[in-house]
Amino acid sequence: MKKIIMILGVVLFSLCVFGLTVREAVDMVKKANFYDYPAESYATVGEAFDYFFSRPRWNAFVSKNDYLIVEFTGTAIEDDEGYEVVIQFTVDTKKGSWYVNYFEVDGKQQELSLLSGLLEYIFVAFNYN
Repeated sequence: MKKIIMILGVVLFSLCVFGLTVREAVDMVKKANFYDYPAESYATVGEAFDYFFSRPRWNAFVSKNDYLIVEFTGTAIEDDEGYEVVIQFTVDTKKGSWYVNYFEVDGKQQELSLLSGLLEYIFVAFNYN
């Protein structure tokens, strides 16, 4: 019990230092747009991801290197087969911005360059429905 309280204290302290709560960090990413998919023409990150993926889950945590990370997890369905996708965003609280720092499919890390094809598929699918 003592260990749990200590961990919670460290997490809360870290979030106070960042100036954002977990919910605010998640909302910041969900309400934003990718550069290639601006708000004038496309859905937000949260709208598109929550629409495209089944069982979408959003979470935030402080990494071992003291970065504030927002993590999205969801299942992409293609040809009746499900693929578990994890995308992590590093939040820069000083600049009020974020960037993608990690991409994984079925437990295997992927090159970030491969994410652009998936994002195109997601945002085009959302805009046509």
